[in-house]
Amino acid sequence: MLAKAGIIRDMVQNHLLQLLCLITMETPSSLDPEDIRQQKLGVLKNIKIEECYRFQYEGYLQEKGVDPESKTETFAELKLVINNMRWAGMPVYIRCGKAVHRKGIEIGVTYRSVPAVLYNNKNDLEPNRIIFKIQPSAGIILQLMSKVPGTDQQITGTHMNFCYRDSFHSEIPEAYQRLLYDALRSDHTLFVSADETEAEWKIVDPVLDKGEVITYKPGQLPQSRLNVSWIDFDSYSHFCE
Repeated sequence: MLAKAGIIRDMVQNHLLQLLCLITMETPSSLDPEDIRQQKLGVLKNIKIEECYRFQYEGYLQEKGVDPESKTETFAELKLVINNMRWAGMPVYIRCGKAVHRKGIEIGVTYRSVPAVLYNNKNDLEPNRIIFKIQPSAGIILQLMSKVPGTDQQITGTHMNFCYRDSFHSEIPEAYQRLLYDALRSDHTLFVSADETEAEWKIVDPVLDKGEVITYKPGQLPQSRLNVSWIDFDSYSHFCE
């Protein structure tokens, strides 16, 4: 699939935009699938891609079945905005690809920095974050700046973590197990509607196959072209493992 489609068509257009919707949508009026879809659609109709960079790992053109002249991207990074009242002015960043140093799906939310007063009078405290680990293991991590016990005014980073497998000892179904089960009982909650699919294609269409393809070494993250301090997800990889 990737040999012809590329990572934007294969992953961003559907899977990652759906995750973005679940993080940023307004609260639905009920858990009815149609109410949830309407809230996701409200987000999708307001998303715009501001920057997009495409990458291809060295050696991809020598892979079996790949056109030696292929411009298909195996990695991409994007800057998006959501033009609604809640998220206006808040950038959203996506990066995904293959042949990097590890496998994993994570969502990171960085909170606004606190004002330069009290414990942050030097304006050097790291912002708090919440990390959602989706694969290979599921969990939620809160990274907090906390005062060290004692009389000194020292602040350090701490973590609170919740791991599904540690809290629930029953078997956690795989993603496609859940989808097949929902299909058998006619539950459409996790399925994408035609309106959502059309909106997703409208979002990514302006950047499909556009711009240069930058090479990167297999087993490494490409050098980012976006002016952003990416969350170091590697530092959270040992949680819930």
